[in-house]
Amino acid sequence: MAPGNVVAPLFTVTNPVGAQQHNIAEENIAPGQTKYPPLWGIIKVTFKAGVKPHLITSYAQIKKAQAAGKVTIIKTPLVVNCPVV
Repeated sequence: MAPGNVVAPLFTVTNPVGAQQHNIAEENIAPGQTKYPPLWGIIKVTFKAGVKPHLITSYAQIKKAQAAGKVTIIKTPLVVNCPVV
């Protein structure tokens, strides 16, 4: 990491409902936009015990599940350099 590097959050579900679950970026972070970085900080999203996992497709759904006490969110020290397509 160089000074001044921007790192955006990238959410990954640790216990997904199936193979169709993809990583999730916050809204308005996409190639061509001013907030788009090449570096992503990995944040783990885990459904709590007793909660039936379901497909999560947006940052808004992550926030809603967290507010409802259905998931835990843990920021990791891992930073990856990967494009979003």
